[in-house]
Amino acid sequence: MGRNLTLEIITLGDFRMLFRGRDLMESLSSKALALICYLALSRNHTAGRDMLASLFWNEENSESARYNLRFTMWKVKKFFRERHGFPDVLCVDRKFIRLHPDIEVKADIIEVKELYEEAGGAAGSIEIFEKIREIYQGDFLENYEFKNCYKLNDWIFYEKEDLQYLYSRVLHALADHYMKKSALKKAADIYREMIKTNPFIEDFHVALIRVYLAMGDRSSALKQYEKCVNILRDELNVAPMASTREVYDEIVEGRRQSDSEREEAGSADSPAQAAGELVICHNCHESFVQAYDHSEAGLKISTDCGSNVGVAYFWVWNILEEVFDSMDEARLRNIPAYHWKDVMVYNSRIYELLPLEDRDAPLHPADTIRSFSSLLSILKTLADGGGLDIFVENYSNMDVESKDFFLFLSNRLKKGGLKLHICV
Repeated sequence: MGRNLTLEIITLGDFRMLFRGRDLMESLSSKALALICYLALSRNHTAGRDMLASLFWNEENSESARYNLRFTMWKVKKFFRERHGFPDVLCVDRKFIRLHPDIEVKADIIEVKELYEEAGGAAGSIEIFEKIREIYQGDFLENYEFKNCYKLNDWIFYEKEDLQYLYSRVLHALADHYMKKSALKKAADIYREMIKTNPFIEDFHVALIRVYLAMGDRSSALKQYEKCVNILRDELNVAPMASTREVYDEIVEGRRQSDSEREEAGSADSPAQAAGELVICHNCHESFVQAYDHSEAGLKISTDCGSNVGVAYFWVWNILEEVFDSMDEARLRNIPAYHWKDVMVYNSRIYELLPLEDRDAPLHPADTIRSFSSLLSILKTLADGGGLDIFVENYSNMDVESKDFFLFLSNRLKKGGLKLHICV
């Protein structure tokens, strides 16, 4: 026909449709746009009339559905005739509806499937997979759902599922490639995208954590573990698998090694030295007390590990004791109950703050990271934005279990608002 009859459809991410380069989104109803999209993606751009009526209008009355289809087709043809001088965009007979054969359809979903087939599946070339990644800007018809159109919504759902599976294989192939090439930053980008696509797959989180560890970035590794724990808890109400929790042990073990190196490097005779927001005093009780007296933090807590080596979580218990002794009950009751429930195993006085229905909850530790995060949230809330200073005397006597919480706090130093003072 010698005319530009290109129909461009973007379905991955924000849905858009253009004809001859002009946007159609504000000119046609969502049903009309979906009808054109369905035809464009169908074999030979053709579909049966009865099938389309049933797909788009779920009414029990088939005559009503057929009427709605006829009316929608009339609106589409009228729009293309008046705006584009092309009334024959839809070719209709008694049984079938098709797009005009001269229309050239360009759709991102078609391009992705063709590229994947060209690449030969998951064993394809990295260049093609990166091209697919560039095109794939989100799920198929993201945020599109039609009221009372169960069959149409099912079609969208299954198409979305198929594409997600294809895209996950592409991302797996890219991640494996970059890991083998030791391109860790690129691998981390891929794993983050995999998590965004499906945040409930623990293996994705574990893979990203291991990349961070390989990069020597234990801080990001620990944050990612926390994200994984929080997602599983908040969305699925489950704890991570044992194999995932083992990764946390690897991170903590790395932290212990870093602390040992720091203590060895800080064994000079000088009374105090600062390492970021961590202040270490060696056998200098007086300067330690002075630091506490001069602290202007919103919340300052003085604790003493004493000689209670072997008493699990004694130091954590001590922190909570200081909180209960120094804070008024009304402020404590303003803390969300779920935070107190996460840490109630560490101090029995917490039961006084819980509603009656929660006091019969079994006394067992929550997931470690979850309980540590809740305790830190409690302390920061009580600090009311004024900073948090924690003073620890006799650090060398701290119980092993509490040292895990100390390491957890140490990882938060870069975020600011927290200072740890230890006297050894």
